[in-house]
Amino acid sequence: MDFVNGLDVSDYQPRANWSAVHAAGYSFAICKATQGTGNVQTTFAGNMAAIRGLGMTFGAYHFLDWSEDPIVQAQHFLSVYTPRPGDLPPTLDCEACTAPSAAFAVDQVSGFIREVEKHLSGSRMLLYMSYSFPGDHLEGGSGFAGHPLWVAAYSSATEPPVPDAWAKATIWQWTESGRVNGITGDVDLDRFVGTPADLKAFCL
Repeated sequence: MDFVNGLDVSDYQPRANWSAVHAAGYSFAICKATQGTGNVQTTFAGNMAAIRGLGMTFGAYHFLDWSEDPIVQAQHFLSVYTPRPGDLPPTLDCEACTAPSAAFAVDQVSGFIREVEKHLSGSRMLLYMSYSFPGDHLEGGSGFAGHPLWVAAYSSATEPPVPDAWAKATIWQWTESGRVNGITGDVDLDRFVGTPADLKAFCL
């Protein structure tokens, strides 16, 4: 199975040296941009400029707040991040679910996706979630199976486990305690499932 190495960061990694990260063999990075309707990550703009400046593939994600209007959250995300050709499709981070029901959770995710995809010229958003999340919170996830999956699963060292609703994972977050030159402390490490040419073709 072919992989392209990448990583994802947020304000928990405040002093990334992206030149060192890139030299260590990492080709893409996905950065947290926003959370809920008000949070903006202080590191986002600088990370985005540095990653793009090095020719790495850049992606942005929003951390969904289950208690706030998904449309307003999507508009907040798009006020901070403007998708552009060559970027990964934007990601909705689905975790820590506090929705009162699976139907409510499905509506939250669907509302956010619809608002953002108005700006993607036909591309579909990435969905980030754990292997068990669709079964636990999204009625199995079949309603979202047309969206590429970024799965968090740390139990396998060779290939990502995939929830039943999806045929494959597009990106695999394979550890949350990686170490990389240029970043202090632990960092999430990811693998795009495919070749560098596949990664390029997947981008907006």
